[in-house]
Amino acid sequence: KVLTDSTVYVSTGGGNTPPYTNWATAAADPRAAVALANARVVITNGTYTMPTQLTIDRSITVESVNGPEATSLRQNTTYNRVAEIRPSAPGAILSGFTIRDGLTHVQRGGGAGVQMWAGLVTNCIIRNNRAMQSVVRNYRMTGCGAAIFGGTMVNCTIAKNDTGWDYCGGRGA
Repeated sequence: KVLTDSTVYVSTGGGNTPPYTNWATAAADPRAAVALANARVVITNGTYTMPTQLTIDRSITVESVNGPEATSLRQNTTYNRVAEIRPSAPGAILSGFTIRDGLTHVQRGGGAGVQMWAGLVTNCIIRNNRAMQSVVRNYRMTGCGAAIFGGTMVNCTIAKNDTGWDYCGGRGA
């Protein structure tokens, strides 16, 4: 795969034609845009339902056009978090989304909305995520909505996240 240094675009009405470098050819799936971006991904208004997590594994910026009230990233499958920023992405930025409907197991570290190992998450609403525990054990995790092992979270609202159990270190973060 060849990465592009151009801005990569995502739109529910885009042409879905790689390398997604304008609104007419924009990707329909944020994961496809992130896979090709070497610098910046811009996502316009809409709800983007993904069957697997959005993985940010290099230092890129992924941002919405009009903020979390207008743009949502969500899961619709069993046991997938919405987004993860990996340790290999210390300069990554995820900004301006509602991150919702993630579901993961406690044993996978929590963070059904966002699991952070590096980078910055800012101006996001992280809600309605659930970290389940399949067998009652003494597993502990950092949070159901956001698990922060590294990086920084600023100016985010974390609300209405749950485990269904009382074994969560924090139902938010």
